[in-house]
Amino acid sequence: MSFDISFRIIGESLDPDEVSKELSLECDSGSVLEYNNVGVWIIESMPTNNKDITCQVLSLLDKIRPCKAMIHEYKKRGYTLDIYCGYFFKEEDQPGFGISSEILSEMGQLGIDLGMNMYNTC
Repeated sequence: MSFDISFRIIGESLDPDEVSKELSLECDSGSVLEYNNVGVWIIESMPTNNKDITCQVLSLLDKIRPCKAMIHEYKKRGYTLDIYCGYFFKEEDQPGFGISSEILSEMGQLGIDLGMNMYNTC
């Protein structure tokens, strides 16, 4: 099993370059979808062990914690903010994981949702 985890800001008329300036963080991926003018700004976790979801989520929270005021502003603007977890497992794995209440509480205080997709890689 492994995880791909990222923090995303998504919204109509969102300018990824402007978000990078406002947060003083460079995004790993940013684009504007042409068909509906939706912008996406993404930073990815840099795991030391991609089997440890807690470590990866904490690494993202460490990056965005200093930006708390702007994170709240983006939420007020109606943007979607989430930590997205892609969970990749094989049939023989025990397909499950947990996230501590402390991490979920901090995400809630920041107005950040948790999005998950599970992928069987068999």
